[in-house]
Amino acid sequence: MSRADASAVLAAARLAGQPPGDFVADLLAGQPVPMPASDRAETVGALIAACADLSTFSRNLSHLVSLVRQGAFRPAEEYRPMLTTLSIDVREHLDHLTRALVDLQPRRGKGMQQRRSGAAQPGARS
Repeated sequence: MSRADASAVLAAARLAGQPPGDFVADLLAGQPVPMPASDRAETVGALIAACADLSTFSRNLSHLVSLVRQGAFRPAEEYRPMLTTLSIDVREHLDHLTRALVDLQPRRGKGMQQRRSGAAQPGARS
């Protein structure tokens, strides 16, 4: 490997917040290039905000159900605009959460973990 290539690998591993060996092992295992460490904090912040939005939906729905149970239909009408887009809004938030959680998941495949942990390899001498 040329010095320039080695420097590029080291820089990419540093950007990903991984030791160079783990970074290369992930690439060899066919894992996508990991998210830069600086983006992780932003992704976690976005997850927290999305969860807060879902929590607000939950509180609003609970209040709406309470109003309907009490027979307070006029105040419940204020929730009509929210209800018209609720399923789309919730689906968008869940899709966003799913993508963010996948991005934050450790990348290492089981095969590479076993190899690096010292598990016996087929054909290897003990």
